[in-house]
Amino acid sequence: MTIRELIINKTDMKQLDISWRLSDGAQSSYELFLIQGGSVVERVKRSSDTMRCSLCTTIDPMKEYGVLLTVKSGRLLSTARAGFYAATDKPISQYVSYHKHG
Repeated sequence: MTIRELIINKTDMKQLDISWRLSDGAQSSYELFLIQGGSVVERVKRSSDTMRCSLCTTIDPMKEYGVLLTVKSGRLLSTARAGFYAATDKPISQYVSYHKHG
């Protein structure tokens, strides 16, 4: 199980809709961090098989943000990260995914 795709959509400067797709299998839980300037702005941890999360937080259009996502399925972990400028939809860093057998 690996995270195949991490999708970040800004509906406005007060909400982010984040979704992801797995290569195979199903997740049992996830933990998601919204990071700005090295600090965690939002953290969500849920036991859920839903591959979607909405964050209601004020986004500063002049700043860079990052998303770190970890999903768990049994003893398997998969992590992905992506960065973006709030003022545009262009990513600022490559999508990266890796997995670990625990």
